[in-house]
Amino acid sequence: MGTTLSYPREIPPREEGIISIKVNTDGYGERKLHKTITVFTNDPQTPEYNLKISGKVKKFVTIKPRVVRFEGKSDKIQKAIVTIIPEKNYPFVINKSKAFDGECFQYTIEPWEDGIKKGYKLVIVNQKNNPGVYRDAIILKTDSPIQPEIRIYILASLKEEQINKPANFVNQNLNE
Repeated sequence: MGTTLSYPREIPPREEGIISIKVNTDGYGERKLHKTITVFTNDPQTPEYNLKISGKVKKFVTIKPRVVRFEGKSDKIQKAIVTIIPEKNYPFVINKSKAFDGECFQYTIEPWEDGIKKGYKLVIVNQKNNPGVYRDAIILKTDSPIQPEIRIYILASLKEEQINKPANFVNQNLNE
């Protein structure tokens, strides 16, 4: 989801209207966000007007890694561990989880803490044992009205095991 706009199709001259803008801030935690929305008018002196939005986005959660990648030979079991740590000012509980498709992997999610930080460990195990590419996501439902859903994306590129055979070279004397 990117930027969502809501506005009346037409605002009469010398009248007021409301343009609502909703910006997806996923991935912007602790970073500055800049967005520009162009409004087109029938005013010959100002046919376009740029609305600019900027500000620092507060971090809601730390997720490492943000995207799970399974790469390599398809006959090897691959496992990934994702840590999900709520920021101190935005605690939340994960109530439910589901895979978007879920045919190529299994996962478990459990509460976790290291004495200082509390959060969750998401363990994902690739189940696909034949070569190919797949994409999927795990959707985590939270009790937070700020971010009721967190998505963990999974990308896999699995290759066949290749047996390295020495190349057969023919010795040729190029001067003959």
